[in-house]
Amino acid sequence: MVISETLECYNCSITSGDVNDCFNTTQCQNGQSCYMNLKQKGNSPQYTLGCINNQICGSPSSAVGELIGRDLIDRQTQDCHECCSTDNCNKHLCEHLKPSSCIDDAKADCPWLNSIFNICQDIHNAKSVCPKFCGLCSLGRCIFESISNL
Repeated sequence: MVISETLECYNCSITSGDVNDCFNTTQCQNGQSCYMNLKQKGNSPQYTLGCINNQICGSPSSAVGELIGRDLIDRQTQDCHECCSTDNCNKHLCEHLKPSSCIDDAKADCPWLNSIFNICQDIHNAKSVCPKFCGLCSLGRCIFESISNL
C-alpha cells in the first residue's frame, strides 16, 4: 500500500468578516492544493478557502512552500484566485502590495525568477512582482531608455 502525502487546508466560505475568522480545515486529496478565492462585492470581501485540483491552479511545484497558480498579471485587482502548496497556507493569499509601493513581493524570489525566467525583461510582470530588484521604482526617462534597449 502506497501512502501519499496530502495537504491540510483552511476550508471556509466567508461572506462578511475577516478571513482570519476561518478555523475549519480539511484534508485535500492527492493532486490537490490549497486555494483562496476572493471576490469583492461592493465594500465587502467574500472569501472561499479550501482544496482544488492542481490542474486548475497550474503545475505543482517541487520546491516546498512555493506558490503555484499565482496570477501575476491581474493580481492587483479586487478579485483574486491563488493557490499554494503547503499545509494551511491559504489564509494569507491575495495579500499583495499596491503597485504604488516599490517593494519586491515578499513571496517571490526575484534573483531566482530573473535567472530562470528573465523576469526583469518582462516589464509588465516585473513591475508587479520585483520592481525594486529590476530597478523599476521610478519609471523615468532612464528606465524607458533601458527598456527599449532590451
